[in-house]
Amino acid sequence: MSGTPSLIYHGRFKIIITETHDPNIWYQWRQHCDDLSVWAEFRERIAAKAHQVAAGAIYTLEVRELGENLTNEKIEAALPKDHFCEESAVSAILLEMISCQLDGDAGHLTDMGRANLFYTSSSVARVCRSWVREDWNVDAFDRDEDHEWVVGDLVFSFPRVLFRKLTPHLLSA
Repeated sequence: MSGTPSLIYHGRFKIIITETHDPNIWYQWRQHCDDLSVWAEFRERIAAKAHQVAAGAIYTLEVRELGENLTNEKIEAALPKDHFCEESAVSAILLEMISCQLDGDAGHLTDMGRANLFYTSSSVARVCRSWVREDWNVDAFDRDEDHEWVVGDLVFSFPRVLFRKLTPHLLSA
């Protein structure tokens, strides 16, 4: 290791869901279009567990870049404790992010042939743009797979939220 942080924090941003979609229908319909390939593993591991997210829903995400090659286990050890994204959120967020970048427009997803990773409690959703076909590929892997991700890949997660306990006097104010 060269002293480079294993995960380089790039900040926080918000995603607003602009349309309500049924993820099972949208990802099934788009499974092999000219601009998007959705693989069976994503449909089975993520989309099949997802529910509709209403238009107007807002998600705050944090993004980190791999500063060295890392396995899922090492990435998760470096992330905040509650970093998992729920399948419905992953489906809606990816749909929104990819839709904004279908024509090669700039956005939050890296489109330089690197992976964009989203961790759920059981899987890792991966989105990457193919240099050869110039399309987006969406798939998923088991979190326990011994896969090594490479320098420059991005990891998206929910920020840790601290809740304070409400006391009766705060409720009546």
